[in-house]
Order: sequence, then C-alpha cells, then structure tokens
Amino acid sequence: MKILFSEHAEREKNIRKGFRFLRHEISFKAFTPENIKANDLAIPLTMCDLRNLAQMKDFKNDLIPIPALLVIDICDDKYLFGQVLNEKGFGDVVPKIGRGLPYPYMLKKKVAQSGDDCYVISNAEQEKEFEDLINDHNTFCQQIIPGNDEYATHIVFKGHKITSSINVKYLF
Repeated sequence: MKILFSEHAEREKNIRKGFRFLRHEISFKAFTPENIKANDLAIPLTMCDLRNLAQMKDFKNDLIPIPALLVIDICDDKYLFGQVLNEKGFGDVVPKIGRGLPYPYMLKKKVAQSGDDCYVISNAEQEKEFEDLINDHNTFCQQIIPGNDEYATHIVFKGHKITSSINVKYLF
C-alpha cells in the first residue's frame, strides 16, 4: 500500500521507524491533489492538513474517515471541546473551566499542541504576572486534576459506529 503522510519533520523519523519492517511504501509530502491521488491512503499529521483534506471535494477515503470541519474545530479548540462536553452532560467528569478556580490551576491557549502555551498558576503572585494572558480571549483557565497518570482515548467512527478504539496511559 502506498501511504502519504503530510509533511511533519518532528514526526517523520518515528513514523519511518515504525514502518521499516512493513511492506508499505510511505512518503511525506504536501497534501496536493496530485500527491493524494498518487497514493492509496492519505494520513494528515497536522490540524491544518486535516482541515485541507476535509475541504477537498474529490477526496474519498474509505480506510480512514475524515471528520466534518465542525468536528475538527471542536477537537482542535480545548475550550470549545470542554464546552461541548459540558453541554452533552459530561460536566461532572471533565476539569472545570473558568475564573476563580482554586490554586493551582492551568492557564491554556485554546488552540495549541503538545502542552505548548500552558502554564501552572500556583498563587496570586503568578496570577498577577500572567494577568494579560488570563484576560486574553485566546486563553482560558482550567482546573488541575491531581495525579501521576494521564490517559488519552482515540476512537474511529464510521457510519456512526465505532470501528476501532485505543486507550493510552501515559506514565510520568
């Protein structure tokens, strides 16, 4: 199978390593219509490439469903994702969002990757130091859930049914 990954210098080495003993032919190129048509499967590695793929009218991918733009936007914006979970009845199992949270709490950029632009606010002095960011409409404050473990769940839906899922536990 010919698999096209979108360009992502930081992830390419590990992906190549993971595919080294497999029979698939992989490449890392721009997601142009020509490059996509020349491959059996296109896998976006950035939200920008995922959005572009979702907007390509002629693109059809039966192997990995590409979500609608609204779903991409919800998943990319941490604040919006939290709001949607609250609206859908999951408010009691997700960290609280808003002002007046007890210390320590997280100050996060709404759209960021890999913990970038996240700050732990531990006291009033730090709160004052980060006041401009706290008041920035592109950031939000979120309750910290104490613990040493972090989990992520990835679910693939096709035809409104779960076709595969994986739960990952991160150890620190």
